[in-house]
Amino acid sequence: MKVFRAFKKLIMDFSSTLKVDGVVISNAASAFETAHFIFIGPEIPSYLDKVVEKILKHAYLEKKGNQTSDDIAELMEIQLWLIKQNKDSLPIFQKHMSLLKTYNAKVQP
Repeated sequence: MKVFRAFKKLIMDFSSTLKVDGVVISNAASAFETAHFIFIGPEIPSYLDKVVEKILKHAYLEKKGNQTSDDIAELMEIQLWLIKQNKDSLPIFQKHMSLLKTYNAKVQP
């Protein structure tokens, strides 16, 4: 749940202001490091890496001077994708959380 809570905080902070400060990104990245050990398979860790990558790319494009129309289009595309993750991420996490519950139920009699 720590990974999911850090993810939700990161996405909610971004969704409310379209910016995320370094402390929130650092805290999220720290929590995300454990995803490789918690979740079965690479889907969740890869997804979390993609989210952080897009947030950092968004911050770079925002601070970049002399933005071209391509930069602005990419910035808007990243914003839309990140905001949609608030809803789109639930099935991914639910799938893996149910796998964990099933595994724990089999391991613990």
